[in-house]
Amino acid sequence: PGMSSSPSMEGLPPTQSLGSCCHDEGTCKPCAFYHSGACSNQDQCPFCHMCPVGEIKRRKKEKVRKLREEAAAATAAARGRRGAPSGRGAPP
Repeated sequence: PGMSSSPSMEGLPPTQSLGSCCHDEGTCKPCAFYHSGACSNQDQCPFCHMCPVGEIKRRKKEKVRKLREEAAAATAAARGRRGAPSGRGAPP
């Protein structure tokens, strides 16, 4: 039997799937299997086949970056509250 050729690093060309309906709005969820050729749902897939290769990884990195920024801001705000005078025990 012949060996099946695997998709290139560029992935497969974008195609419509059920999950691609929100792609233009940016609210779609990329299919983790489409670009590797392993999505068996084809056009009935509930995930987007229009997103480029690496979109899942890009979104994950963006989410982690945003969470780290929020955590850093919360930490800075907490430090600022600890250093502020409380108004108690101050001389008259």
